[in-house]
Amino acid sequence: MRMRHRAVPLEKRYEAKGATLPPLDKRRFIKVTVEGDDEIGEKEVWSTLESSVGRAVDGIVRVMGLQVRDGQVFACRLTHPGDI
Repeated sequence: MRMRHRAVPLEKRYEAKGATLPPLDKRRFIKVTVEGDDEIGEKEVWSTLESSVGRAVDGIVRVMGLQVRDGQVFACRLTHPGDI
């Protein structure tokens, strides 16, 4: 349950104060760990069940503050709360 309180939305439209959020059963909570040349970190995020993979990847890049350059490689590990 703590993950649900700490998690940030991957989609910018849900960050605005007073934004209408989807119900909890329509969200997917994920723990994102990003590793690369430097240890970038770990965050708990959520996305709607209807979100596409591309939109989720774009959200992860934005939320984690990654600067994607040509030839740069980073690993992203997604963990569902049931797997933790």
